[in-house]
Amino acid sequence: MSVCEIETGFDTPVMADRIDDYASAMFRFERLHARWIDDCARYLTHLFGERLRDAVVLDYAFGRGNWSVAFRRAGARRVIAVDASASNVVRFGRECERLGVDGIDMVQGNFLEQATDIRVDLVWAHGILHHVPDADALVGRLANCLPPDRGLLHLYAYDSGSLRQWVVETARRAVPIMSETAFRAFSMMLSPRARLRARDDLTAPVIRWYSIDQLTSMARRQGLHVMRQDGDFQSFLGGESRCAEFSPHHLLCGREPAEALPDAPPARPPLADLMILRQLGDALLTHHEGHPERLARFAAGLFNTHFSVLDRRDASAAVVEDFLFLLYCQQSDGPPVKTLPVEARSMVESALASARGERPQAGADSIIARQLSAQVIRL
Repeated sequence: MSVCEIETGFDTPVMADRIDDYASAMFRFERLHARWIDDCARYLTHLFGERLRDAVVLDYAFGRGNWSVAFRRAGARRVIAVDASASNVVRFGRECERLGVDGIDMVQGNFLEQATDIRVDLVWAHGILHHVPDADALVGRLANCLPPDRGLLHLYAYDSGSLRQWVVETARRAVPIMSETAFRAFSMMLSPRARLRARDDLTAPVIRWYSIDQLTSMARRQGLHVMRQDGDFQSFLGGESRCAEFSPHHLLCGREPAEALPDAPPARPPLADLMILRQLGDALLTHHEGHPERLARFAAGLFNTHFSVLDRRDASAAVVEDFLFLLYCQQSDGPPVKTLPVEARSMVESALASARGERPQAGADSIIARQLSAQVIRL
């Protein structure tokens, strides 16, 4: 293991500090576990097979460093691990020493702010694309690390239009983007599962969401072909299908021509439910505008509700519980029902009828409406 010191090229020290603060919020208490690394290595072997044997890999924005170690364990000859956060480099260096890992060169750097002459067989960009302001530029820089006639680039990105996008964007509107210190104070209101998500979703300087078409076009602009979509790590471990709540994209791109991806519809809840949640959330945010303490409690409650009931295989429970949380907020200290947009008002009135023991008619394409019809709700 070695640490390469190069100029980071940051034009704004404030942004460099902000990235490092975000990294500390994410990884300060993280430690690498041998069994977890073994699982990661099995996943990489599943994805890349023999192409990993003796390969040189770039792990861009390595974070806690688990994938870098897993690549070495899966057969990569050398790993170049790059991260913009100085504290990540320090933490990962200590973990490599503790685990006795070699063959990893660590670099503190940001490819959006500096040129690089690194050349590798495979680029792993697993957790960064959705956290940069210019994804096109980053994909271009990463693609330039591959030989002109071969090489692989694995991209991971958040799915636009997902339920997760609504939850995160609503909470980020309710509370300012948090420093690590501010988040530690806020996190005392969060359940463990909500806290583990919020440390990323509420402290990251940037979050972007992408459709499969946007990502495919992005790869093509950089001279790459999308070869396939891969299942995610959790699906690999548990054999679970993609959850409609999130369903992030895992795209393997390369220089080699590939057939078009299947035109599969995205996995997500019905549009009617997403619209109801969005309308109710927007109304509550507007109603509490100018009251930061109320908005902070709202964001904490939404995260606790959503991530505490979330099932990796099915988003239905999360959709219903998110709606009931918003309904409680509206009834407790929110805008009058008559001021809500027509779709949200209709669903709220149906829910209140259900609370009185009445059985409203179910909507044909609505998880919320079907739940109101099947079961009397309690607030």
